[in-house]
Amino acid sequence: MTITDELPNYFLDYREHLSNDTRWTDRVCSGDGTWSGNIFDFYYKVIDRLTADVKKPFRIDSSLMRIDDTPIHKSLRECLANALIHADFYGRRGIVIDKEFRKIVIANPGTFRISIEEAIGGGISDARNGRIFNMFALISVGERSGTGICDVYHVWDENGFKKPSFAETVDPDRVTLTLEIDTDGNIDGNDGSLTQNEILVLQVLSRTPALSAAKIGAEIGISKPSVERVLRSLKNKKFIRREGSTRGKWIVLKKGK
Repeated sequence: MTITDELPNYFLDYREHLSNDTRWTDRVCSGDGTWSGNIFDFYYKVIDRLTADVKKPFRIDSSLMRIDDTPIHKSLRECLANALIHADFYGRRGIVIDKEFRKIVIANPGTFRISIEEAIGGGISDARNGRIFNMFALISVGERSGTGICDVYHVWDENGFKKPSFAETVDPDRVTLTLEIDTDGNIDGNDGSLTQNEILVLQVLSRTPALSAAKIGAEIGISKPSVERVLRSLKNKKFIRREGSTRGKWIVLKKGK
C-alpha cells in the first residue's frame, strides 16, 4: 500500500508564475510520474527553486569559501518545512506553493494547533506530524523551539519587506502564508527608481556591453532570470538599448548614480 492509498487527498504542488506568456514557468507536483512524490524529495526539489532569486551578497568565510546562505534563505527553508511538518495530510486540496515575481504563497491543509498570535510570538512548538518533524531536524531544518515563524517576521522586518500574512480558513481547513520579498533590493534615491541590482548591471554593461545575462548574474551574484528582469526594467526606463540580436550588445544611454 502506498502513501497515496492511505491518504487519498495527499498532494504536493509547486507552481512558478514568472511570465505572463505561459500558465506556469515551472511546476513540480506529486503524481506526475517523473519523481518519487514523497515529502523529503519534494522539499529538495522545491527549495532551490523557491530561493533562486534571493540576492546573495558576496561574503567569504575563514576558509575563503563564498557564503551563499542568508537569513532570508533560512527563513524560506523554515516556511517550506513548516508547511510539510504541520499539514493535515488527511485534509483536502494538499500543499500548494505559488511563486510569483516578489511574492510567495504557501498553503497547506489543516488549521493551527495553537493560536496565530502564539505562533508568531514564538516559543511554543506543537508539530502535527512528529515523524516528519524529526526527519527535518536531522538536516537542521525546522525549529524545535517553536521560533521559526517568529524569526521569519523578524527577518522580513529587518529587510524592510512587507509584513508576512497568515490566513486561516475552515471547511476546507487551510492555512495560507503570504510572503512578499523585494529580490531586487530597492534603494531609494537612485535616479528616483533604480534598484541596487539595476545599478550593478549598469556598471557591468558599461565595462562589457556584450556580456550574456548568465555571465552578468555570475559576476554580481544573482540568477539569470533576475538579470533578465533587470535588463527589461532598465530598457523600459531608457537606461539601456539593445544593438543587434543574439550576438549584439547593450548600449548604456545613461548611468545610475
